[in-house]
Amino acid sequence: MTFSGSRREFIRDLGISAAAVPFILNLPSLGFANQQQRKQRLVIMFSPNGVVPSAFWPDTEGPLRSLKESLKPGSAPPHPLRLPAPWRALDSPLLPYYIVAFSVPFAMATLETTFPLLIRDRFGFGAAEMGWMFLFMGTAVFLVQAFLLGRLIQTVGEVNVMRSGLLINACGFMLAIAATGRISLTAALVVSGLGNQVMRPTNASLISKRTTLGQGTSIGIMDSFDSLGRILGPALAGTLYHPDARYPYIASASILALVFVGLWLRSPEAAPSAPRVAPPDGA
Repeated sequence: MTFSGSRREFIRDLGISAAAVPFILNLPSLGFANQQQRKQRLVIMFSPNGVVPSAFWPDTEGPLRSLKESLKPGSAPPHPLRLPAPWRALDSPLLPYYIVAFSVPFAMATLETTFPLLIRDRFGFGAAEMGWMFLFMGTAVFLVQAFLLGRLIQTVGEVNVMRSGLLINACGFMLAIAATGRISLTAALVVSGLGNQVMRPTNASLISKRTTLGQGTSIGIMDSFDSLGRILGPALAGTLYHPDARYPYIASASILALVFVGLWLRSPEAAPSAPRVAPPDGA
């Protein structure tokens, strides 16, 4: 059998064959064919134990006559497991931010608990319609947080963004009461979700910047208020929904409006910032 082809095809096929030779020769069936013993490799495992050897292990053998730096009394924190008391936040200048940390999940938990019941009882909608509504809300929240939130903070400041989020979230609840169909319900859900979600990262950022107790302690207190809102939100929403479907939304909007007024009167801009540590000499 004869093979006919152009010179270009012959050169191309020859180049591909030459490039494939190293891969073929390294196949397990060929790479170890001429070896009586397989290749051996050295594997070194390193597991740190958190000990500085020079400050922990003694320098000499025999009875332990002196303690190194890590073993001396008082070298460890006096109460490593003592947790901050959440009620101390009532005297903290960051109390307005902690109240926001409570109201944000409280409002969202109210919405998540009663919205499926609202669209079923008033409009006869089911899981499919609700899924599309939450899809639009999630898409809008993603776009705002990804592309607009940072610019808004740089333009008007974190505190003003958080205040605006409170009002927008409250308006979303009132729009849900006045909704008349799919479009208006979706718009209410989008507005409420946008206002709610722009407050979360902004509030956490403000607390971490202005705390004087340490960022870990302040964020822990914030999470406590967050959890409290998630607990009380569904309980109150279910109780208020039974007499009238509008009551949970009116209550949430009222709480958000009151928090907005409290923030405006308390003027969180005057809250102290975290102390700055001076760099060491020679740095």
